[in-house]
Amino acid sequence: MTGDFNRNGREELLWIRTDQNAGMNTHATFEYISGNWSPVWSNLGGSHVVNSSFDAVYSGTRLIVGDFDGDGGDDILAVPQSGLIKMYKYDNGDFVLHHTIPSGHAVYPYREGLAAGNLDGGSEDELLGHIENGWTTIFKYLNGNFVWFDSDQGTSSVKPYPTGSIRMADVDDDGKDEMIALGNWGTLFNYDNGNFSWAWSTNGSNSFGGWNYPLVSGDVMLFGQLDSDTREEVMFIQRGAAAYWAATLDLQIHPVTGAHSWNWNWTANNANAGVHPYINDWPINAGTSPTSYVMIQAEKWQPHYLLCFRRGTCAPNTKYLVSMYRSEPGANRSADAEAMITATEESEVKEPSSWKIYPNPAKDQVFIEWSDPSEETTIRVYNASGALVLQEAISIESGRAYKLDVSSYPTGVYQVVSSSSAGTQTKQLIITK
Repeated sequence: MTGDFNRNGREELLWIRTDQNAGMNTHATFEYISGNWSPVWSNLGGSHVVNSSFDAVYSGTRLIVGDFDGDGGDDILAVPQSGLIKMYKYDNGDFVLHHTIPSGHAVYPYREGLAAGNLDGGSEDELLGHIENGWTTIFKYLNGNFVWFDSDQGTSSVKPYPTGSIRMADVDDDGKDEMIALGNWGTLFNYDNGNFSWAWSTNGSNSFGGWNYPLVSGDVMLFGQLDSDTREEVMFIQRGAAAYWAATLDLQIHPVTGAHSWNWNWTANNANAGVHPYINDWPINAGTSPTSYVMIQAEKWQPHYLLCFRRGTCAPNTKYLVSMYRSEPGANRSADAEAMITATEESEVKEPSSWKIYPNPAKDQVFIEWSDPSEETTIRVYNASGALVLQEAISIESGRAYKLDVSSYPTGVYQVVSSSSAGTQTKQLIITK
């Protein structure tokens, strides 16, 4: 699972691995820093150990991520099959217990159908509870407690959808999350003016914008901002030995009629060619190896990336194949170049080319050098507030470095973004005076 737990504007990966010790799991967070995944925190073993109170994650516990208090950092709601629901915050280098929800609380009856999302466009996420053929209710975290905010009291069109079937994502770029309910029908709902309103549906057909619906067992449905606009796209991926298809779609709204439809952006369907397709160089066909996919905003001010995990075939069995991909035009190609890592080691992340910034930290000037420069490259520099302080199109010959004058830059942390036909990459630059 992913979330911006430490409030730095980029999401971390929370890795949870079942331990051989009775009833215990190993939890660790990793952050993508300067082109590598680095361990940040762990509850067990290694140099990053903290004596954490994050003890609620056992078999059968669901984790829900959201910024419930609006402080800019994601919280974790641990929802067990029975017992207290616990909310954790990452504070001073550890996940600490912040709030508990007892069995008598109004949230508790919804525990099997909870989801988090920003439904009203505010600074914090809401907690949505849904019970099949029952009520759909919104809770807000106010003054240290989850309080009742709004409910359809069982009268809206959301009512018949299965408990636990609702996903949340801003697919129409309105600054608020929509609800995607998955049952016999797949339906998109808006929350506007205190009502849950119908926006789009499969209407009982077997197609979700061209993808077979209802989803078959093993199909993955992910949401993430994959391109330059701010709406989230949906990505479908098949899994298993017979997998041959992946696709991304985004929601289109007709400017006159307001009708909603899904636009097919990209696909890796090679079924007719008789070969298994790839997401870039990641083979969708997994054989007998379990495969997991997550969307993660690993870099600040960048779209979401697709992070792929597959258990390796070599001993010991704690080894995993891990790759991360960004959405790029024409990115689909067939190759086999997967990186082998352990669950507690940094991964090898594929990038279009290597580059470096030096000196770093810097005072007056820095040099940017590419190992395989493109003919045309655009350099952008953002300050810690996200403001663009430099944008320049350059052309660099092989073996030459680009000189950047930073003498007028105030002390602080900056993000340097390099964009070319090979892709977009970001590095951190520190200015000291």
